[in-house]
Amino acid sequence: MGYLSDIARFADLLAQEISDGDYAEGLPTESALAGRLCITIWGARRVYEALRERGLVYTVQGKGSFVVTSGGEGAARAERLGVRDLITDRLEFEIRSRQIAVGARIWRDEMARDYGVGRETVRAALRPLIHRDLVAILARRGTVVLPERCWSVPTDEMRDRVEKARGGEMPSAFMREGELTGE
Repeated sequence: MGYLSDIARFADLLAQEISDGDYAEGLPTESALAGRLCITIWGARRVYEALRERGLVYTVQGKGSFVVTSGGEGAARAERLGVRDLITDRLEFEIRSRQIAVGARIWRDEMARDYGVGRETVRAALRPLIHRDLVAILARRGTVVLPERCWSVPTDEMRDRVEKARGGEMPSAFMREGELTGE
């Protein structure tokens, strides 16, 4: 049996224990889980990543991992399920308001760790940005921010948010059709 199948098996084991109600007070730390399952901390992280991708747990950086419940953590579950859209929206805003520079590399592994989600969730969050011509995936460079002249026109809501953040100054890439010519 391979290492990845062991990770899936351990994730299944924890998922069963979660459904049995064993972790109402919180999940063990990565090091405690690694010790219990006789795996590395890296392996324990992968187990939690698999559980996050299933929507069973969420992670708060510096606090730990917690079980998503239908009661008090119902909002957290909705938040976890909508995290892809949250990542997409935040990145679009930061790119359009120039908080992330043109040509900057977007580190998917860092984003996955920061948001407490799997890499596939981050990839899914980047897809709309690729379609809006804000970022591109380049060979041997990864995901990078494209020049402003490539960007598609933003929604009115995003345009208003960026205009407010930039103190009323709007680059030509944000102008609605007709505003450039004064029509």
